[in-house]
Amino acid sequence: MNNPFGVQRSDVRALVEVASIANDGGTGFQIFQSDQFREGTGGRVEFCIGGPFANNRTAGHIATYLPGAGFTPYRRDQPDSIAIVAGGSEFVREPGLREFVIMARVFPSPGARPLFLIAGQTGVTNLAAAHYLRCRFEELRRAYGADRRFCLVLRLDRPDVYGHESVHLASDITATAFAS
Repeated sequence: MNNPFGVQRSDVRALVEVASIANDGGTGFQIFQSDQFREGTGGRVEFCIGGPFANNRTAGHIATYLPGAGFTPYRRDQPDSIAIVAGGSEFVREPGLREFVIMARVFPSPGARPLFLIAGQTGVTNLAAAHYLRCRFEELRRAYGADRRFCLVLRLDRPDVYGHESVHLASDITATAFAS
């Protein structure tokens, strides 16, 4: 991880993946930087991409909508130590071997448009989750319907060897993530 506060090339590719979801759905899209987007949630479909240390909107969404899930604090002296935590489970990054990302669909209020949150340990994990969402969108719709929230932890195996497509479901943390 070079700079946890910067935009990684993989994050840009993740934007392309979600743009294709929007395009396939027949809707337009706009790209905003998290520090320039000050709108509320629920008025439009939102895809929020990036870890909470690089994207302050992600940090706010996790704190607001996923009170039972989060990330261990970032430490400059141990940048690879970031872990996703949910209840008693901890998903520890093992650089190049196993890396993790939260992918959630949230409805900020009754009748609101969905918020898709992709919050990974690295840019490659964000890309993996966007790819997973694009490729399995209909499967997720069948499993959770069009109006139920979910929160998944996805695992990326050996990303240095197999890239972003080696993504698998590690755990469905829906019950834990939304518990206050």
